[in-house]
Amino acid sequence: MSVNIIGIKCNKCNFHSASSRVWGRYVYELPEDVWLTIPRSAGWCYKCQNIQPIETLAINGSNFENIANDNIERKKDFSIYNAIKSFFSFQKKSKSPNTELALRDIISVRNKFLSQRHDPAKCLICGETNIEIVKLPVPMKGEKIPIDLSHQNCGGMLYAEGSDTSFHCSFASRVYDIQGNYMRTENDWR
Repeated sequence: MSVNIIGIKCNKCNFHSASSRVWGRYVYELPEDVWLTIPRSAGWCYKCQNIQPIETLAINGSNFENIANDNIERKKDFSIYNAIKSFFSFQKKSKSPNTELALRDIISVRNKFLSQRHDPAKCLICGETNIEIVKLPVPMKGEKIPIDLSHQNCGGMLYAEGSDTSFHCSFASRVYDIQGNYMRTENDWR
């Protein structure tokens, strides 16, 4: 995967970070040998004092169901099934090559996950729950766009700065339990 880097800086102090902090594969390991992609966003972690990947648990099963049903109606071929499956989750073994049945399996796994999740959303780096979702803009090279967040250390405003730097990357999988607690890193995407 080739990805452009967005610089994140403060207009008052020398703080700097980058969108690359949010990159990677993050999965929940569920019973029955199933991995579920973690819905995440960029966010400010008050413990790390930086932009980090954070869980976004506000998405409920019915939203996944609506998106899945819309996609089923548009295309019912196997290639779109793989794309949709990777968007919703990753499972070791597909339960069915039939797109509609496979997506219903994935929605069922998501709904089961949501019914068992009790902890609040966390920073996926340190596990802190004192976090705030941040919408990172996508500026063009040299463009600076304010981020709707003040820098906690100095009171300055954070902004995103565009760059023409990009990286081609492959990521190890960071594996978490159902409550969002880090368990291990695996170097292969099953």
